[in-house]
Amino acid sequence: MRTWRILQTLSDSFATHFLLIDKVGWSPDNSSALKLVKSNLASFHLFRLSTYETADHGVAPGHIKGDWAKIREHVFGRPFRAAAFPPNLVADVARVIDETDFDVVMFLRLYSGVLLLEPLVQRAIGNHPIVFDQDDIDSDYLNRERVQLKAKIGHVMKFLRWIDVRKIRSLEQAIWRRTCCVFVCSEIDAAKIAKRAPGANCKVLPNVVEVNHSHLPTPKAQGRNKVILFVGTLSYGPNSDAIVYFCEKIFEQVQRPLKTAVTLRVVGVGASEEVNRLADRSGVDVLGFVDDIADAYRDVDLAIVPIRYGAGTRIKILEAFAFGVPVVSTSIGAEGLEIEDGVHLLLADGASEFASACARLLSEKELSTALVNHGRKLVEERYSEATVQEVLAAGIQSAHSDR
Repeated sequence: MRTWRILQTLSDSFATHFLLIDKVGWSPDNSSALKLVKSNLASFHLFRLSTYETADHGVAPGHIKGDWAKIREHVFGRPFRAAAFPPNLVADVARVIDETDFDVVMFLRLYSGVLLLEPLVQRAIGNHPIVFDQDDIDSDYLNRERVQLKAKIGHVMKFLRWIDVRKIRSLEQAIWRRTCCVFVCSEIDAAKIAKRAPGANCKVLPNVVEVNHSHLPTPKAQGRNKVILFVGTLSYGPNSDAIVYFCEKIFEQVQRPLKTAVTLRVVGVGASEEVNRLADRSGVDVLGFVDDIADAYRDVDLAIVPIRYGAGTRIKILEAFAFGVPVVSTSIGAEGLEIEDGVHLLLADGASEFASACARLLSEKELSTALVNHGRKLVEERYSEATVQEVLAAGIQSAHSDR
């Protein structure tokens, strides 16, 4: 979502050439987001990783399983999350950059940012200013994942993930030092970059959501069942962990003290077998993908963010604010957002505390309404699309004028 909002803003204000490296068989014809911006693009270039020769893509830690050759490759090769691209793909990207008339080049996410370390790409960019957007600090995400999953992965895997964290942190620092401007989504991430790469020019470009008055909540019928909503890409580790954790440790505690039945609605693409099996539990509906996210929020009483690890900021919280739905989140889930516990949402970290906060919002209408009003106001003032336009344009112009 962040990528497409950035691309929309850039193409509205500048002649924008978009180079996309696809590693999953993505179809541009089925992307409603790309269709919205493609007509504004000066050019669009799609590079499918599957059509190029293999390179050092790193070894996924979960696929090693005692294979010492793969362990050795993982220790001395490139980290899996920041793999080197095939040489012929690098050459094609460099050729397109070299043939394109541009003033500033912008890389989105670490996945593409590693191209900045390739000599061919460096020569193609020349002295042109470079801007980099990193919505998550990947090394922090991996380190938190390593800590959270340590009981499941064993000592060897824990060590290999620690190596990945160190290697990726080194790559991140190299990228930050090569850029004129680094965009991140929160002041917390900006402070981390300032500490790890002194002198880096870092600007906060917050995640934002569309604020539409048609999304305001409608009155709900008295005596009906309560509905709790979880939204997220379910193939993303922190999201799948969060919803399994909620169902196993929290949901029953929410249901117990309430006089009405409670339904948990789980929405998002990429559900694993473990997540899909949650639908076997009483009161849990795993809906998967929905065409219109507004449908997911219809008749919802509470949105939950029981995230236990990750990085960046949660668009799902801002989205719930925009739709007028109260939120309960963990502290990590709300990290980086300019929110206040008890004013915009309720924060709770332990399972019992999280359950109590949910039950409280499902039963205390006045508190729920107050949080909704303050959350909606916060989104309108701090996390609307106008914010992206202002910060992004200023960063691009600054990078161009400093060349």
